[in-house]
Amino acid sequence: MYIGIIIFLILLLGVLLWYVFSSASDVKEISFEGNSLVTEAELEERIGFSTGDKMFSISAGKAEDNVELLPVIKEVSVERDWPNNVTVNVNEYKAIAYINSEDLYFPVLENSRIQRGYPSAPRNAPIIYNFEGEEFDALVAALNEIEVDILESISEIYFRPTDNSMRRIHVFMNDGQEIVADYETFSDKMNYYIGIRQEIGEETGGIIDMEVGTSYLPYDSADAREIKDNIYNEPSQAGYIEDINEALDGVRSALGEIDSAAEE
Repeated sequence: MYIGIIIFLILLLGVLLWYVFSSASDVKEISFEGNSLVTEAELEERIGFSTGDKMFSISAGKAEDNVELLPVIKEVSVERDWPNNVTVNVNEYKAIAYINSEDLYFPVLENSRIQRGYPSAPRNAPIIYNFEGEEFDALVAALNEIEVDILESISEIYFRPTDNSMRRIHVFMNDGQEIVADYETFSDKMNYYIGIRQEIGEETGGIIDMEVGTSYLPYDSADAREIKDNIYNEPSQAGYIEDINEALDGVRSALGEIDSAAEE
């Protein structure tokens, strides 16, 4: 009996040694799940290990800490799927809007952080213009309260303050409607948009005025024409857009210096 146990233990030890010192314990595949704003390349750089490393030598905790440093990451888990796979599952902050600057689109996250720019046009969230400071914070708070299917139907939002309406915003919908609203009450009223749209009818276009109450103004009405005449009183370019452009100019300058040094 004891001899059988000893033989079993020796065989088990042999298997363990073979697994540890052979390629059988190498990481064969790393799977990334839940990421849309952060690329797999960024995650691979952050986790600190790659295929070919030993399964038992990777640090899941350190990898999670490194990935969580990315502003877009809300939560992350790194799990070993024995014998050879690792799964990195991330939960990102949602992009609720985008800022357009010089052919790049900068996601505005639900936590008010602005992510680095991407060349591809945004989907499922509006592009916002001219918001900064408290107006930017108020709009982010409002967009966080809007139902997802309605948020995805918004194309563009402009900050259009006037002397009589300092919190006015101008909204373009994907279905062709325009909306004027107060950014402080925008989310409460906007969540009724589907019902409002059904009452208006699919074939009718105009301006939905949500500033005080909620009223529909056909494009050929005098009230709609008055709003259209007065609404394009834009403020100067928002400060954060200038900051983004300055940062991009700095990057381009640095890259130019590197290229010049390489040529020399």
